[in-house]
Amino acid sequence: MIQIPMRDQNSFVIEAGLEDVTFFLRFDWNSEAGIWVMGIANARNEDIIRGLSLVPNTPLLEQFRHLAVPAGEFVVYANDDDLRIGRDTFLTGAAALYYLTEAEVAALQS
Repeated sequence: MIQIPMRDQNSFVIEAGLEDVTFFLRFDWNSEAGIWVMGIANARNEDIIRGLSLVPNTPLLEQFRHLAVPAGEFVVYANDDDLRIGRDTFLTGAAALYYLTEAEVAALQS
C-alpha cells in the first residue's frame, strides 16, 4: 500500500511508479463544487481519466478497468464514511489517499 502525498496547493501533479508503470496523477480542488478531483495520465502525459471525484472508502478505479488505468486500486481512507472531503481534509489527516497494488486488492478479495 502506497500513500499518495497530497499538497497544500489547489492544483498539482505527481509522477508515480505504480506496478512498474509510470503515471502522472493530477489533483485539482474544485472550489465551486467543494471537491477534490483526480486525473490519471500515462507516461507520455496522455489523459486516461479526468475529473474523478475523491470520495471516502470507495474503490475509485473499479468502473474504469476497460481503460489503461493502474492495475491496483486507489482508495481514500477515512474513519468516517460520511466525511465530506474538504480542501484541507488530507492535510489535517482526517483522510488519506492510498494506492493498493494488484496483489493487495486480490488478497482483500479472497
